[in-house]
Amino acid sequence: MLEYKKDFEINYQNVDYTGKLKLSHLFDVLSNVATTHAVMLNVWNESLIEQYGWVLSKMHLEIEEPITAGDYQLLTYPGFASKVIFPRYYQLLKEDQPIMKASSIWTLLDLKKRRITMPKRVGIDFPEITSVKEEIAIPQEITEEIPYQLVEERIVRYSDIDTNQHMNNARYLEWACDLMDYTIFKDQFIHTVDIFFKHEIAPNEKVSLFMYHDDFHYYFKGIVNEINCFEIKMVMKNK
Repeated sequence: MLEYKKDFEINYQNVDYTGKLKLSHLFDVLSNVATTHAVMLNVWNESLIEQYGWVLSKMHLEIEEPITAGDYQLLTYPGFASKVIFPRYYQLLKEDQPIMKASSIWTLLDLKKRRITMPKRVGIDFPEITSVKEEIAIPQEITEEIPYQLVEERIVRYSDIDTNQHMNNARYLEWACDLMDYTIFKDQFIHTVDIFFKHEIAPNEKVSLFMYHDDFHYYFKGIVNEINCFEIKMVMKNK
């Protein structure tokens, strides 16, 4: 029960114009799988909606080959947790071999006070974890100075919002890809992604989007009212 595996079909509505999976769709699927497994582990239920919500603070993905339409399996399992930090790992399996691995860090947010809280305070007890299948690397903070340039500004609208009443996790990556020259994806695919969710973005806020790229490396950040809300580091790879 500490591991959860399900079949995952990628159809042609989930891929881009080159036939490769849109990673924003994968992010949505990973969030849904995490929620399903959280319910199975009794660390989430519908009674918590509008009171508390699990929020993603950082995520790392490693993709070994272009992901195209077809049948796969998705595996997820929790890692060793602290009082407020809860790792979760994922693997996308093709013929029982992982072609994508991901790690994520989750925390519990009090939706009324808009601050992090300990699950035990709201009656959530995690099952004891004695071993983990594989601890996948957690993203490291971007410490180098990046010469970002402002590319555009966007308003957070209805379709961008999730049940925690802030910008959906998948939108960050979707917005980042929108800043790139779409022709890049003809010959390259996203090999690794590190995403840092530093401050929640609320409905109707205006986000200033910055980007810098050098060869296969792309950097993005989003700022609202001079607050750095997210950063993304992406590495592309030739097909």
